[in-house]
Parts: sequence; structure tokens; C-alpha cells
Amino acid sequence: MPRKIMSLTLTFRKKVLFLERIRVKFETLLNRGEILNDDIQQAYCGLYLDLFTEFEALLEQLFFGLLEGNYYSSDMLVKKRIKVQPSTMFSEIVFHKRSYLDWLPYSDHTIPRAKLFLDNGYPFTKLSKPQIDRLDDLHKIRNAIAHKSKKAEKDFNNVIINLTLLPSERKPAGFLRSIPSSAAGNTQYEIASGDLLLYSNLLCT
Repeated sequence: MPRKIMSLTLTFRKKVLFLERIRVKFETLLNRGEILNDDIQQAYCGLYLDLFTEFEALLEQLFFGLLEGNYYSSDMLVKKRIKVQPSTMFSEIVFHKRSYLDWLPYSDHTIPRAKLFLDNGYPFTKLSKPQIDRLDDLHKIRNAIAHKSKKAEKDFNNVIINLTLLPSERKPAGFLRSIPSSAAGNTQYEIASGDLLLYSNLLCT
């Protein structure tokens, strides 16, 4: 029985809330002196990687769910450009002997793939240019954690180049724990979580 695509963002929201509870626990433990600063930095890196992996999974589930009929949208603009029988063949066609698919950077991977199989790439084209740029920046932060390469470090530095940060906040973990002056007490991690949740809501409604 096909499910509404809204169920994907509801599942993602539960994951976001689960990770947030873990983050708060680590901050509490640090304040009690029960863990070290190095511990919480590792925690932030792990939480962010998990958060981002879940969002990438949402993109893939939404894409194949719409093509294969496991999910449906009430929006009449969401239409497949081609029909394949059986519909499960879509995965074989899109993967084309690859073991995994890249979904980010969004403009390089998700948008072209969506436009190939869905009318006007909808709903993936619902994100605005500033939102896509923000998503790409969040992806660069993810890469700086996952890949210890010069390119990943350079891309991360370009993301934070115009921000006023302490020396300890110019690394991914320290940056994620930092609190912008205009953020009402929220860390960069919490802001990123909120943005990804917003994008999931836009894509899945």
C-alpha cells in the first residue's frame, strides 16, 4: 500500500529529535565534568554525520519511492516522465551497476537526476537557490568531518571564511558547537538540523 511522502519527513523528524536528545545529554555530562571536551567534540562529529546520512537517505527514498510507487504525493505537479515495467526496474536503471548514488552536491546530482525521471524535477526542484547553496555548505561541513583531505579542509574554510569565530571554532566539531550571536542560543548543529528538517518538509509536502 503506497504511503504519502509526508511520512518520510515525519520519520526524519523523529531521527532529528532522537539525535538532539543525545546532544543535550552530552552537554549535560560535560557541564557535570563527567566527560572531557575531546569527548563532546567527537560526539558532535558523530551526530552530524548521522544527521546528514539520514537526510541523504531521505532524498534517495523519496526519489525511488515516487518512481516505484511506494510513496505518492497529493501534488498534481509530481509526475513521472517515463513508465517502466516492472517499476522495480527503476533502481537497476538509475544505479546502472553502481553500488551507491551521490545525491550531493544537490545541483550536480539530485537536480539533473530528478529532471530526467520526473516532470520538471518536481518535487526536488522546490528548493530555492539560497536553500540549495546552504545545503551545499552543510555538505562541505560533513565532508570536512568524513574526509581528512586538503580539498575538504579548503571547502570547509570557505564556508566559515566570513564568520567571526574563535580559533577552536575553526574546526568542524568546534564550529558545530559554536553559537552565532544572532541564533538565540542555538548551536550551529541545531541550526543545521532545523534547516535540513525544513528542506525535508518542503520536499515531502
